[in-house]
Amino acid sequence: MFASITDFLFSQWIWNITWGVYYLPVNIFVFFVLLKIVGKFSVLNSAVYSFFSNVVSFLLYSLFVVGVLVFLMGYEYIPQDPYTQQVLDATKPTVSLGIIYTILQSALLIFKFRNNVAGLVRLLALIIASNIISVLIICKITVM
Repeated sequence: MFASITDFLFSQWIWNITWGVYYLPVNIFVFFVLLKIVGKFSVLNSAVYSFFSNVVSFLLYSLFVVGVLVFLMGYEYIPQDPYTQQVLDATKPTVSLGIIYTILQSALLIFKFRNNVAGLVRLLALIIASNIISVLIICKITVM
């Protein structure tokens, strides 16, 4: 079970830094627009929250995968499937990456806004919406 989870997390991280490289810039932009238009945040707050929630999520995810799984636990990724070099459909890894980023961004903003429940619920809804929209955009980009 642990090997399956670590294989999943590591393969998603590889997808993130290779073919999924568009995800962060797209999500930063989408989250910024949602915070500004729907959330009624100022331009500065929208820019800060969208940029730092995405970048810190990426850094935490990379630190966990590389630092904890690879260096501390000595994890080695050995693909078992003979067709692992070929991704026929980008939907599954992109949706999985969106779920990972949704969880990480939600955790970060829950920590920041733990005393403001009304604002937190609104932010969590915007995080979920921005990641869904970003997944759809990335799936469309990778199909082209």
